[in-house]
Amino acid sequence: KDAVMALAFEPRGSRFAIIHAENPSASKVNVSFYDMMKKTEVISVATKGAKKGQQQKQIQVIPELNLVETLQGKQCNMLFWSPA
Repeated sequence: KDAVMALAFEPRGSRFAIIHAENPSASKVNVSFYDMMKKTEVISVATKGAKKGQQQKQIQVIPELNLVETLQGKQCNMLFWSPA
């Protein structure tokens, strides 16, 4: 139900940030950072080959929207991402 005052996507990545507040003319706003890809670690046990019975760790990327952090009560009106 908050008013969104700014939205910025990361140039090369899956994150974005928004500036939002209950009142659009408020001087103190919230800045929320989101990631659209969730990284999870999956442990599997090898069943064939020379490494039979050994555990292997793999990182799996799942398309899912996740709130990373919200900065509350900040004086902010624009968002910029580093191009690097």
